[in-house]
Amino acid sequence: MSLGTIRPTFKIQRCGPIIAGGAVGVPIGVALLSYIEPSFFKLFVGLVRYFALIVPAMLIPNAIGNKLYARLGDETFRKTVLLLLTVLSVAIAANAGTIVFGK
Repeated sequence: MSLGTIRPTFKIQRCGPIIAGGAVGVPIGVALLSYIEPSFFKLFVGLVRYFALIVPAMLIPNAIGNKLYARLGDETFRKTVLLLLTVLSVAIAANAGTIVFGK
């Protein structure tokens, strides 16, 4: 999206918190880099990446499930979930069989 597209609705007042956060946060972050141990920093960055992957993986299926529940109703949704669990259980058991027996 280009600035020309959003220019009619762009309001500079809404950028204040972002600019203030950057003006305060960047110098503090630069100052802390000389005090933080590199292994701790790498661990923290790794956890943030992991968290960034896990949160959508939890929220997206939850949102889809809520919409399906609202559309299908209680009984049909329950049967659908039971069917999906059965199919996945059979697929996992078949995969485990090929790993154990090598076929």
